Amino acid sequence: MATYAVFGDIHPSMCVRIEDAELKTIATKLALGIKPENIRIEGKVFDGSRDLDVADCVETPKGYYSVINKHGNLCLTEEEIPW
Repeated sequence: MATYAVFGDIHPSMCVRIEDAELKTIATKLALGIKPENIRIEGKVFDGSRDLDVADCVETPKGYYSVINKHGNLCLTEEEIPW
């Protein structure tokens, strides 16, 4: 299970935990051509301000994606990683 920061119109220290099985499902959906903004992330959002293992981006074979809060739903947005 990994912990990711949530961006958007939510408190900046909020995070979401995504299980490995769900990460595989997300990668499969992206490989099938589903747009990242149409992939909903179901999970409990929690305060991760004290969790030092919080990642900014979800890494998949198709690229890097940030978790965003869009109209009360958690979904993905594509990120360009500069390195």
